[in-house]
Amino acid sequence: MVTKIDRLARSIIDLNNIVHELAAESISVLFLKDNMEFHAERTPTACRRCCLMCWGVLRSLRPI
Repeated sequence: MVTKIDRLARSIIDLNNIVHELAAESISVLFLKDNMEFHAERTPTACRRCCLMCWGVLRSLRPI
């Protein structure tokens, strides 16, 4: 569980790599504040990956 996307990674590349690596280890990722979950046992659709990247961009631009 992660509070917000920007707490897991500071760049889009890192965010994508971390979520991918965790899924490869059968670990699901849940972003509480962003209400998004990536299940390790399911292959993420293109839409889910796009949402992850878009939220990551928005969170990185927003002041903390």
